Amino acid sequence: MANTTERIGNSSSSSSSGSGSTYNSGSNVVSNSLSKVADAAAEQFPTLADQLEVLKKDVSKLATQVGNAAQHQMEPIEQYVEREPLKAVLMAAGLGCVLGFLFSRR
Repeated sequence: MANTTERIGNSSSSSSSGSGSTYNSGSNVVSNSLSKVADAAAEQFPTLADQLEVLKKDVSKLATQVGNAAQHQMEPIEQYVEREPLKAVLMAAGLGCVLGFLFSRR
């Protein structure tokens, strides 16, 4: 990198009579450096894409497991509401009043 900086610095400090070839040389150095960076990024991209695909599958599995667990936990609540509908409605109304009171305070 220091070598590239020196070449570019030399091209800007050289006289205007011979600066064309030096500019082309500096431009080639920058172009080669950019090509190397682009090649390195292209090599890493498939690895990153593969890792993201694995992560996507893992998150999908986890979401399915959480959904199944939540559904399993909801079954007793649904059964209670079916057995005691009046109590369930009154508890929901009471909870709504308490939460409304708490959040409406300024």
